[in-house]
Amino acid sequence: MLYIQEPTEEPNSYRWITMNERFLDRLWQQTLTTLATFASIALVAFIVRIVHSKDVYFSALTISLSNVAFPEFAKILTQFEGHETEAGVQTSMYLKICLFR
Repeated sequence: MLYIQEPTEEPNSYRWITMNERFLDRLWQQTLTTLATFASIALVAFIVRIVHSKDVYFSALTISLSNVAFPEFAKILTQFEGHETEAGVQTSMYLKICLFR
């Protein structure tokens, strides 16, 4: 019997280079980049606390600048992860940015 089903993703959305990575390798990569996200959250919180004790306006500026800079950092982090599809890459980046903000 021939079993046919509609594909879940478009053929050009698959990331063929990282398709054969093992699940544990991808999990390890995503764990490390998530830890880097948490570390950046802690670092920015520490900097904002120090700056806030000096001047409230500079703490607001620090928060704004970190909200502008972190998405670029999230793009770099996500490049180190192996995902099967481009949708997985976008989801990972979106979750990192949402968690940071």
